Amino acid sequence: MNDHEVDVLVVGAGLGGLSTAMFLARQGVRVLVVERRSGLSPYPRAAGQNPRTMELLRIGGVADEVTRANDIRGAQGDFVIRLAQSVRGEVLRTVAESFDDMVAATQPCTPAGWAMLSQDKLEPILLGQAQRHGGAIRFDTRLVSFDQDADGVTARLQGPGGEYDLRA
Repeated sequence: MNDHEVDVLVVGAGLGGLSTAMFLARQGVRVLVVERRSGLSPYPRAAGQNPRTMELLRIGGVADEVTRANDIRGAQGDFVIRLAQSVRGEVLRTVAESFDDMVAATQPCTPAGWAMLSQDKLEPILLGQAQRHGGAIRFDTRLVSFDQDADGVTARLQGPGGEYDLRA
């Protein structure tokens, strides 16, 4: 991959950015992800993949890997989401549903199942698949600015070696 020209520049190596890179790279698109952090997040933020997500991960070629790494085996009880003003703030709403009921409700719609990987476990899988298909990532790199013209975008990036332009 040319160091200063790609088809698509993705800013941010979270679930959205890494999924985008994975799908594009599998189609032969020269994609580069830039991430301001020095690596993927080690913290287990969002968790859980519903059947539609698992269908998309199958298209991306990683559903089996996600299933093998699945943390849901033996899960019991309710699936609970609490919406709050902050981590310690007032709980505004609680959504709880029996996991068995969720599985039963989706089984007639799709052969895909559920998975319960946290974001820190899923992101490396997405990144690995993007890289296997030619996608690239630059950590410690942030987008400073960009200018769009009729043919694309010139992005100004700042990385370990200083600032430079990249054409996408």
